[in-house]
Amino acid sequence: MVPTFHQILNAPAHPFRANELSDFVGRLRHYELPPALLPFARNRQPFADLNDAAIECALRNTVALDHKVGRLSDAIRIILGLPSIVDSTTIATVEAHVDVTAAPLEIAHALVALGFEPDDFVKLEPECYKRHFTLKLHVSSVDGPVLRRLISAVHRASGEAASILQKDATVDAFIEEEVYTPKYKRSYGPRPFDVAHEAQFPGNLRGFRVQLVPRSHGESDALGMPLTMRKAADIHVKLFGEAAPLARQLQEAGFYEIVSEAGNRIYTGQYMTVREARRVYDTLDAFLRNSGGATSLILEVCTAFWRRLSADGVLAPVSPVLVREAV
Repeated sequence: MVPTFHQILNAPAHPFRANELSDFVGRLRHYELPPALLPFARNRQPFADLNDAAIECALRNTVALDHKVGRLSDAIRIILGLPSIVDSTTIATVEAHVDVTAAPLEIAHALVALGFEPDDFVKLEPECYKRHFTLKLHVSSVDGPVLRRLISAVHRASGEAASILQKDATVDAFIEEEVYTPKYKRSYGPRPFDVAHEAQFPGNLRGFRVQLVPRSHGESDALGMPLTMRKAADIHVKLFGEAAPLARQLQEAGFYEIVSEAGNRIYTGQYMTVREARRVYDTLDAFLRNSGGATSLILEVCTAFWRRLSADGVLAPVSPVLVREAV
């Protein structure tokens, strides 16, 4: 049996009465996203396809843990009249993402029980992935013991998810675990990109080459890269408006575009070392403060990564990484 996330955390189960629990499950099943929330979401009723057991798991996971956020958790707090969790400059984020080529109900139910929530995108990279699930927790960045406990719990939940996905020969999937802190999370005012700054885009950001990540021993030999290679950190730039010149510059620096169901265009660069990612982050931050064209900049440290291995020894595809060019 798949453990629920609140069981992984050894959190006490909330003592719902039977009729109370049934009422909440029914109300959640018919919950519909408000029109202004996630306007590009294809599924406006995120609980509708889940069975009662999965909805109950989502309910218990959220009620047992003050830190949990996501489209299911946020809806549960609305239905139960619980206070929402507000992000702030003192909040660290612990999260794991599952990208999967398809999510039959059996897989979706198991992922929800483990604490993952549907978090689909309009555009993902690589494009073969059609579903995206996120387990996301906010915690005070100064509460070290709680932060470490949550990182450990997310890692265990990710391991359980990997075991489930590995057994399904019909899908490709990968899981990434990440942590980011207030120090590397910047918000900017809603300001259009100033084309006067286009020529000032940092040239040193182009000192990296886009490197394909091998999927097999043959590809590893051909690329001269170990099969175990993986990114160490991501940098995400959320654009304001079109910002076409900024988008073009980021793409030339090796960033790729994803589009959220909120309609946000996000450009992502994946780096092989945290040190390099931090340097790029600082350089980009200094530029974006003056240029405009972005609403946020985040550096996420990747703490663990898993890819499904097929029966013929081929790993699931992932996005390219950026490797510094030799001088």
